[in-house]
Amino acid sequence: MNIKFPAGISLSIFFFCTSVFAEQLQVDSVYTDQKDEISFIVTLPKGIQPQENSSFQLLDGANNVLRPEADTIEYFDQSDRGFDLLLCIDVSGSISKILPQIRDALFELLKSSRKEDRFGIVSFADQVNTVSDFTNDKATLAKSIRKLHKQGKETVLYQAIIDSLNKLDEDKLSRYRRILVISDGKDEGSKKSADDVISLSRKYGIPIDAIAQGVIPKQYSESLGRLADATGGQFKPNTTPLKEAIIEIYKNFKANSWIVYFRYQADTEKSELKNAVIKFQQKDGSSLSATLSKGIPVPVIPKPVEDTQKPPVSDVGTKHDQLTLKWQDLLPYFGWGLIFILLLFIFWKFRQRKKQIATCGDTDMIKKRVEPSLKPETQQIKEPKPRQTEVSDTFKVLQKSQNPPNLALVVLEGSLKGQKIPINKQLFRIGADADNDLVLIDDDYISGNHALLRYDKGELLLSDQHSLNGTLLNSEIVKDRAARVLPGDVVQIGKSSLKLIET
Repeated sequence: MNIKFPAGISLSIFFFCTSVFAEQLQVDSVYTDQKDEISFIVTLPKGIQPQENSSFQLLDGANNVLRPEADTIEYFDQSDRGFDLLLCIDVSGSISKILPQIRDALFELLKSSRKEDRFGIVSFADQVNTVSDFTNDKATLAKSIRKLHKQGKETVLYQAIIDSLNKLDEDKLSRYRRILVISDGKDEGSKKSADDVISLSRKYGIPIDAIAQGVIPKQYSESLGRLADATGGQFKPNTTPLKEAIIEIYKNFKANSWIVYFRYQADTEKSELKNAVIKFQQKDGSSLSATLSKGIPVPVIPKPVEDTQKPPVSDVGTKHDQLTLKWQDLLPYFGWGLIFILLLFIFWKFRQRKKQIATCGDTDMIKKRVEPSLKPETQQIKEPKPRQTEVSDTFKVLQKSQNPPNLALVVLEGSLKGQKIPINKQLFRIGADADNDLVLIDDDYISGNHALLRYDKGELLLSDQHSLNGTLLNSEIVKDRAARVLPGDVVQIGKSSLKLIET
């Protein structure tokens, strides 16, 4: 019975397979030839490379971690491991015209191959024939390639791939195994379907690479492409020169392959572990995984050592055992403890703030917080001892002159040190806000509207505007009463010291 593969059927069969399998992790071969060591050939999606050993984990079928990280990662192309590539060549009448180009491309592949790599050759038309068993003898392979010639009329494509997969599995080769199909994608007379090919390829863990050749309808080329995608292989359309396509496929599957080593003692008393999983952690936090198609040795799980000489049981020991907790169990208590300490700190800061406001009239406290430290050059200047501050209760002072004298403030210390600011207004405001007549910035001890100088009946009076840290005149606090200021007096606001002078 002839089974054709129209485009509509190919789309329905392969759409799901391609989307699920194309960007997955592949485990192509398992090596157990070294004692207490197991290694895998892992093929990653193009462009992804492992960064460190901890990128890989070995798990059992129930997702229990057998090995938390790999012991070694080795680039496959730089290892002494080889692969077995089975060349599955279409020699039917529909492709016979380009057989010379196919032979030339295969000769080119042999020239580029490594000595560790082996090749086998299968030809198919209406029958499947083994042209050469696996060998790395290039002379023998070249002789077999020359034997490729036109046969039959029909093309049993799927049957040829099924036979090739079974051949690779029956040989029990502990090597990296792949199949490369060169065909026009047309199938006539196979008793197997594309689904059978995909299922068997995944069961054995053998990818299928494909190169479309010949003058063929689009649907046959697409069927080959989806077959390769669904099994983790590569595909080159007939628009790519054959020699270039075959060399590029050969280089690509080596470039994306790594050997991952896990070392552990095998439990010889137990049978093989089935359905083990290789897990790969990507840089973005996502992971890829693959279930092994073959069993691996079961690792020995160390048994806990029991102390046969147990100490006598005492009440103290019992209490100690009851109080012993894992550090993970204490994490919630640490969290609540930190929250409690934070609340205590906030409460303490609130009380300190309230206490500062309540005691802002205390001269010693204000001096400790806002009195700036004098620099060495300032300390050498000997200022005359200021007079005792006089305080007016009723603001009624003797009128000396109706016109205010020419007075100014010289900044002795603070952000405006060295500047002279004339007092040319009857109300002269001092503070940190921009609407003051004298704006003192970069000082956390100065309030927005801190102090006020005003002329009243020929006298200059200083009053504090309910500031947080208070105002000092000649080292005495100015409370809720106005104080008279005379030339030579020093007003201290925050870190700034202001001396009144006549101009």
